Amino acid sequence: MGTHMKALAFGLLGMALCSFASAELAFLPNTTGQSVLKFEATTGEYKGVIGAGFVGAGVRCVEMSPLDGYLYVGTVISGTGLIQRFDPYTGEYAGSLASGFLTNPRSIAFRNDGTLLVSDQRGTSTCILAFTAAT
Repeated sequence: MGTHMKALAFGLLGMALCSFASAELAFLPNTTGQSVLKFEATTGEYKGVIGAGFVGAGVRCVEMSPLDGYLYVGTVISGTGLIQRFDPYTGEYAGSLASGFLTNPRSIAFRNDGTLLVSDQRGTSTCILAFTAAT
């Protein structure tokens, strides 16, 4: 029961999980530090920061792509929403997408075919936008 409660609490913060041969990692948005924090999922050991210098003032959400293995980060930079990609293991920046289409990305999900779905808050309304991950 306790493990499930922790996972639920992290999920409310926009946590993403990924597995490598060497470890399972958990990623949490760091809204005050303008980055994504990386932890070892089973022990909670802090493993560093991803996106420092790239991720904007408003880290909103993170999600792992099942197709390309990148960590997708929804953020707002200078009033414009966008999605940034990072290698979850090395933290290397891998480009951005959806700039100019988003206002305030709130959550990210992937369909089985790899389509990226982003909920975007626009004033008092929210819409769901779909993108191919490559574009």
